[in-house]
Amino acid sequence: MTRSLQRSSTSARARRHPAAVEAPSSSASESLSPRMFSRVKDAILHVLSHRERLMLVLWYVERMTVAEISRTLDLTEQQVARMHADVVAKLHAAA
Repeated sequence: MTRSLQRSSTSARARRHPAAVEAPSSSASESLSPRMFSRVKDAILHVLSHRERLMLVLWYVERMTVAEISRTLDLTEQQVARMHADVVAKLHAAA
């Protein structure tokens, strides 16, 4: 029974964020080397716009759905999904 509950929560999470990368169980600063953490932090602060940073906070920290983010940022769900993909690509390129 426990396994079925775990599976259902995982599939619910996937529905909420279809393209989401699962966050590690420990904090990012603990799982990244100090140099890599600094590069990612700098990329977030200097490469991303305010709206892109806000989208990341809503997505990963607040765990809002794409629909909730789209209403909050006054965008379509497709625009939110595209923004997320673009932000992830920018961060990979910068780090």
